[in-house]
Amino acid sequence: MGLKDKLLGFLSEKNVEEPRNKREHDMMKREKMRNQKQG
Repeated sequence: MGLKDKLLGFLSEKNVEEPRNKREHDMMKREKMRNQKQG
């Protein structure tokens, strides 16, 4: 339980710190997948 709480806390901290970066990362992932489907 402690480990899970630590992990959730870390994830929530990351989300608070860099939500914009995560959004950009998700967009890059989608573009890569789209390129793979086309290629």
